[in-house]
Amino acid sequence: MDAITSVPPRAPAARPVAAASANRLADERSADVRDALQRAFALLDPAQQDAARKVLAAHDVDLDVGAKAQQQGSGEGDGDGDPAPEP
Repeated sequence: MDAITSVPPRAPAARPVAAASANRLADERSADVRDALQRAFALLDPAQQDAARKVLAAHDVDLDVGAKAQQQGSGEGDGDGDPAPEP
């Protein structure tokens, strides 16, 4: 009985699959946000779009997140390799 209780717990193994899943989910979320913003701005007239941009900027919403993610995915970007910040 002592042999079973004296076994040290296993250290958690690195999970590259989990990292890939997290990256995929982040990409999907970015695409969803980009799509939602495009649909919302399509409904607004230019004056309303300006007001919406100001409100979103005041709440630290980065309207260029989708564009940056799309550029990085296509090999075009600013070249620093840093991911776009989360909104």
